[in-house]
Amino acid sequence: MKNKTSIPKGFDGLVNDVIGFCKRKSYPLERLKERATLAYDGSLAASSWTDQELTARLDEVKAEVRRKHDDTTLLKGLACICEAAVRTLRVRPYVEQIMGALALHDHYAIQMHTGEGKTLTATLAAVLSGWQG
Repeated sequence: MKNKTSIPKGFDGLVNDVIGFCKRKSYPLERLKERATLAYDGSLAASSWTDQELTARLDEVKAEVRRKHDDTTLLKGLACICEAAVRTLRVRPYVEQIMGALALHDHYAIQMHTGEGKTLTATLAAVLSGWQG
């Protein structure tokens, strides 16, 4: 005869709920990669802009991101931030780093290995979050 397992209570129940929530709430990587690729392509397109055009566009997109919280505006802003990183740090963020920034911005915890650009990834997400207020 099988033993019936009881429903966890107290702290065990809380841990069980958190584990279940995390299993159900997985981030769709395909969609994340699509969004990151769009931002990366936008940053490549922005590489032809002059510094004055980039500065003007950053100010414009910053105000737009603060007003509208839609995905298109967010990706335009991220593309501009990536191009600013290229010009100031001489480092172009990879698609994977942009994916990490988008996941962080969407309140997910991410894990990256040594040398994968955690600082740049966190900075991209921090700027986006700062712009949204």
